[in-house]
Amino acid sequence: MLGIDLEGTKQIILLSINKENSTLQKEVWQYIKELIPKKDVFIRWGNNRLLWMHTVDRSKQMKADYLKRIQTNCENYFSIELKIGIGVPADIKEMHTSYEQALTALNYSAADSRISYHTDLKLELCLQDISDETKKEFIRRTIGSCIHKKQLLQTLKVFLEEELSHKTTADRLYIHVNTLHYRLSQIHKLTGLDPKQFTDLVDLYLALTFLEEHTIID
Repeated sequence: MLGIDLEGTKQIILLSINKENSTLQKEVWQYIKELIPKKDVFIRWGNNRLLWMHTVDRSKQMKADYLKRIQTNCENYFSIELKIGIGVPADIKEMHTSYEQALTALNYSAADSRISYHTDLKLELCLQDISDETKKEFIRRTIGSCIHKKQLLQTLKVFLEEELSHKTTADRLYIHVNTLHYRLSQIHKLTGLDPKQFTDLVDLYLALTFLEEHTIID
């Protein structure tokens, strides 16, 4: 009835726009729809997401360079940040599994490329099985005291993304290295966790990861 071909192998791809703007989302959707195969299903999915059901040949994964071109074109043209999560190809009866995989990949997409295949996830496979309540409690016990201090959290996020390099972190944030040291010491003071200590840094990384899943703090 809907004209959707249910034959063959399908792969779910989820795209997330960093701006919750309905008009903008519609424009991005129309733009991408012209770039993908006509037989694929491409629909708006919630406030800032798009769902793409791609028909694949012989269970081959969607090529990363193709997705990268789409991502780059959209980000340059619409001034947005586009994250992409890709599930594993499956037959139509297992589409729910491919969707869940794409959602997990989207939540844990790499900061540098913002394109993530579920087949590339490792630690994230363990993290996805942790309940929301446990994640909330973990956030409270770690970064709860600075949850509303966006500048400190952003500093910590960039510090992790720059692989603990003080120089590149300071450069990216347009601050002096001494200012970076001060902010890291403030994080230590507020949370009791030292970003310069490996075990504490792991806790901080996990807390930020859970927070970026859009977990709501009561």
